[in-house]
Amino acid sequence: MTISFTIINPGFLSLIVDAGRTGMQEQGFSGSGPLDVEAFNFANWLSGNPEGNPCIEIAGDVHIRFEHSATIAVCGPAVSLAVNGEPASELATINLSAGDDVQISQQLAGQRCYFAVQGAWQIPEIAGSVCTVMREKLGGLAGDGKPLHAGDTIHVVPAAQENISRILPASMLAPYASDAPVDIIPAYQHDMFSSRVRATFYSSAYSVTPQSDRMGYRLSGPAISSGFEAMRSEGINCGSVQVPADGQPIIMLADRQTLGGYPKIGVIAPYDLPRVAQSVPGTTLTFNPVDPENARGTWLLRQARIDNFFRNN
Repeated sequence: MTISFTIINPGFLSLIVDAGRTGMQEQGFSGSGPLDVEAFNFANWLSGNPEGNPCIEIAGDVHIRFEHSATIAVCGPAVSLAVNGEPASELATINLSAGDDVQISQQLAGQRCYFAVQGAWQIPEIAGSVCTVMREKLGGLAGDGKPLHAGDTIHVVPAAQENISRILPASMLAPYASDAPVDIIPAYQHDMFSSRVRATFYSSAYSVTPQSDRMGYRLSGPAISSGFEAMRSEGINCGSVQVPADGQPIIMLADRQTLGGYPKIGVIAPYDLPRVAQSVPGTTLTFNPVDPENARGTWLLRQARIDNFFRNN
């Protein structure tokens, strides 16, 4: 038996994502995966799915209709959820009946939320993942990298378990509204930037530009330069802050290219990536250098808090 649901309105952009093509970057595939890993994981937990199960990453107002009963969940910042026109909790398990309509909307255009449906999604994997990468024309419902369109139907084999009921406290979410500086772990190329340039970067505010996408967030602010004219291309981590010739930093994200030849002043600490990933054009970011061991300790504490919550709920 399978259940199915149909996209009535896909909103601005709706993409099928899973945990990504882990370990495939050396073979030329983008790492891909969700922009906001924490919200993605919380949505799967709320719906009773294992970690890494496919979800829909949603930007904009979306309308979905279910042909069968199903268990769903939605997670992300500033999300509104309605079932058959009636408000529903966006941080709790929702059990639907056949024929139910689900409407999802977000207060800030450009932010993402994650829509999970309990069960095994019937989508073929490519290079170990169903994740959609539009630039590579890879993954997604038909394997061609296209976003979801109105009329697309997704089939799911339901899990062999009874209905669940889970609630996620809002306090577990990343601090999306925080205006604190974003922590950056200095890269090994950090010293290629002069002390004056580093001081400019860490004392300035940068705006996320409309040219940003899942590949990377382009920033606008005081130009910085390493003075390094040529370097060999090398692998790029998620969150790397590259500085191209124009001096305007780019934060590389999920769909980043596998290699890059620009110097990197540092990499966003992983606990701050959800907040950065949910920044919309016009958002102002400031940055703070942090010792790698301090960053590691903060990240481990964050992961321990999440793991303890999952174990005890």
